[in-house]
Amino acid sequence: MANSKIYLAILAIFLLLSGYHLGKDIHGWSLASRQPSVTHVVLFQYKKNASPEDIAEINSQMLALKEKCIHPVSHRRYIRSVTGGRDNSIEGLQNGATYGFVVEFRSEEDRNFYVKEDEEHQRFKERAGKVLKKAIVVDFANGVF
Repeated sequence: MANSKIYLAILAIFLLLSGYHLGKDIHGWSLASRQPSVTHVVLFQYKKNASPEDIAEINSQMLALKEKCIHPVSHRRYIRSVTGGRDNSIEGLQNGATYGFVVEFRSEEDRNFYVKEDEEHQRFKERAGKVLKKAIVVDFANGVF
């Protein structure tokens, strides 16, 4: 009995030290799929004639995609997180972008569905396109260089 408790304690310590926690390994990969999570960075530059109300509405809709995007097979939300805000960098390297957003997906498959197929995202892009001068998107698999 005492040996099995010691064995379990050693196993638990090993798993913690090897980076396995909350279903992800140290590279942000899902232990179930062994795929890295994907971070989707989006920068917006609005048209000069975009009203403050238009800007606020599009920014709000961008953040709401986490709740609105539902996968057709699982019938669940598949966006892990969305955050964003107005640029406040002092470096002067924004190249016209005034708002930035970070969207996290569990896998490339989820990101690909979002970009290519999700009807809610497609409707959002159509609405946003009316007031955006430019959108810059950079995606990366977390921890993959």
